[in-house]
Amino acid sequence: MIDGKDETPQNFSLAYKPFQQTANLIVEGKIVETVTGDSDSKIDFKATDKELHKSGYTYRVMISNGDEYNSLAEALEAVSIYDHNDLIDDKDVTPQNFTVNYTPVKQTANLMVGGKLLETVTGDSDAKLTFKTTDTDLYRSGYTYKVTASNGQVYQSLAEALKAIATYDHNDLTNGKDMSPQNFTILKPRPRHPLKDLKAMNLAPLEKKSSNTA
Repeated sequence: MIDGKDETPQNFSLAYKPFQQTANLIVEGKIVETVTGDSDSKIDFKATDKELHKSGYTYRVMISNGDEYNSLAEALEAVSIYDHNDLIDDKDVTPQNFTVNYTPVKQTANLMVGGKLLETVTGDSDAKLTFKTTDTDLYRSGYTYKVTASNGQVYQSLAEALKAIATYDHNDLTNGKDMSPQNFTILKPRPRHPLKDLKAMNLAPLEKKSSNTA
């Protein structure tokens, strides 16, 4: 001690060590990515909005407080760092969740008969596709028809075509419009040919019986 002053005081230094916090990216109810980092450090997911894009759907990202954003990038701009919770048994029991919720857009399907639009229906991406028009409505006495579906295949009836193409597709919209609707096309119905049909079945038409007697 010099002049009543301690020249070599005992110093006690306090250094804080951050806990490892957790953040989850949840897509369609499943955790697809988990990242960890120091309290108050930057959150950085490997997943991007490009990877989250799903054709025929829009999405919003909900963060832990319930706020929603139009993209993961926007959500991470609002909540850019890990929180600073205390751990329980060395575990972050209140992770920061970023939840992606998808909403289907409206798709379009057309029923075309003889080059004219008979019916247009709309529905959610991947939802069941039905027309009000049925094969009963399309029936014309003395005529047959076939249906060319949106997959380019030809079917013997509308019901058969809708069995093969049972749901709307999932295209992205352009300015809110489905630019590639699913078309079910019936060309001009063809007259039936009874004699031709009988020959195809290896059947001969009944001959008219003579009324002459020997």
